[in-house]
Amino acid sequence: MSALAEYRVGIDGPFDFARAQRLAKRAGFGGTHREIERLVELGVDGALALLGRDAESKPQDQSDPRRPSVNVEQARAWWLERMLSGRGALRERLTLLWHGHFATSIDVVLDLGLMLQQNEVLRWNGDGTFGHLLKRVVLGAAMTSYLDGNLNLRSSPNENLAREVLELFALGHGNYGQADVRELARALTGWSVVDQKVRFRWADHDDGAKTILGCRGHFDAAGALDVVANSRACARFISATLWRAFVGEPESSKLREELADEFQRVDRHVGRFVERVLRSRGFLAPDAIPPRSPAPVELICVMARGLGIETDAVGLAAHAGRMGQRLFAPPSVAGWPQDAGWTSTSWCLRRMELPFVLLGGNSPLVSSNVSPGDFARRAFGSHAASQAAIGRAEQRLKGLPAASALACLLSLPEVQWI
Repeated sequence: MSALAEYRVGIDGPFDFARAQRLAKRAGFGGTHREIERLVELGVDGALALLGRDAESKPQDQSDPRRPSVNVEQARAWWLERMLSGRGALRERLTLLWHGHFATSIDVVLDLGLMLQQNEVLRWNGDGTFGHLLKRVVLGAAMTSYLDGNLNLRSSPNENLAREVLELFALGHGNYGQADVRELARALTGWSVVDQKVRFRWADHDDGAKTILGCRGHFDAAGALDVVANSRACARFISATLWRAFVGEPESSKLREELADEFQRVDRHVGRFVERVLRSRGFLAPDAIPPRSPAPVELICVMARGLGIETDAVGLAAHAGRMGQRLFAPPSVAGWPQDAGWTSTSWCLRRMELPFVLLGGNSPLVSSNVSPGDFARRAFGSHAASQAAIGRAEQRLKGLPAASALACLLSLPEVQWI
């Protein structure tokens, strides 16, 4: 049976604590033991509805009046607080995913207002059709500034933006040629940023006939991006990207084709496709998902929410940067590392320090009879390897204060997997 087939509760297995915890950690940012139990009580349908419930209605102008506009440190804390709150969990998870996929950096854009504009575009368009999202991001002011859209003129086309659209944003390596880059660059001419807004100048646009991915026409930017987004190669690339984000690497070419088929069947609608993934046997079946090492922001949110403690978003956002992930500043247009890339020696020490930073000498065990080992198993022992690591370590930690023992257990690499 296909990994994409729907998981049938009671036939394929239960929807129990382990599966609810998996859903909470990967489709959101985890939760306390009681919050996970609540998901079990709600069942798959209710759990997905709760994780997908928005914290607020969509602003008419796609801006959040409460967001900071002073400095990037405040902006990072503001966004981290949204993720830590648990409200609108799936929407924030997708916003973070697209931030790494359509990577732009404040270090290059140099305008926090543009970065926050893009953040709102990702938040309120990231679960719609991919073609619409692609156009909103690529023709947005932050991306235009980041990838030299201002320099892309009819008289001297600049191919930077077009190349990254094809290579990183929509198709993936090997699914386009240099001619496609050149022709797409021509279609994207004429756009620039003036006073924090993207402007179109017809005089700088090449309105001649173009051939992109085998399709010929007098494409403007929107028409050309539609050609790209509606291609089979795009369906393969984006469906695999979404499967990888929630489940893991698609294990076969057959599954990749099935994912692309489903993505096309739901009209390339990200939200509908993601729901199908989260209901699938590949996601919910027993032991279906290999553990992975989360990115720093994911790890911070999952650990803080699992502990159920008060947090300092400013300090935690700064610690995420020391762990290698500065929000609003991916290291390159390719985004951040994936999975094992986060366990390099340069960042391992900071990851080990995180539980001590979170607990700060306090412990959620103070008023309970739960041991550090039992708490760690219950809140973070999502995999057999993490359970085994906790069992090996807890005996050696006897005699330590509860908070110190718990922090030591949560610093184990296997316990930090999700």
